[in-house]
Amino acid sequence: MTQDINQWLDLAERYFDGETTDEEERRLRHFLASAEASDARFDGVKAVMGFLVVGKRMRQKRLSVAKRQWEGWATITQVAACVAFVLLVGRPFFTGAPTDCMMLSKGQRITNETVVMTEVEATMSDVFNHASVPNVEGQLHEIFHRP
Repeated sequence: MTQDINQWLDLAERYFDGETTDEEERRLRHFLASAEASDARFDGVKAVMGFLVVGKRMRQKRLSVAKRQWEGWATITQVAACVAFVLLVGRPFFTGAPTDCMMLSKGQRITNETVVMTEVEATMSDVFNHASVPNVEGQLHEIFHRP
């Protein structure tokens, strides 16, 4: 019996030194909860381990409360984002806003669809139907020989 008590005291000392495994700590906790650990030499170990257990429970409780609060805010944020998206994207449908063509040219706003489409077609034909292939000489000529 004395040898068992000494083994448990050695294990408790190793626990305080941080040299025990998880399995040894589990066995030490079970031993301290039993009637065999009624020796006064184990009172300090019981107090420390009990304090750590209570602290761990309080921390877990605080973390779970914080997690619930975060989940609540996350849900509110998601709902707000969905509402903002629907309002921004769906606004033309709800207000009946026209979907006209619009172009800014030389500081003027042009909303006439025929004029806008004519300008777009002219620009596209300039881009895609350019007869000459760009070369260095032609580009330098365009840069330095402006009218």
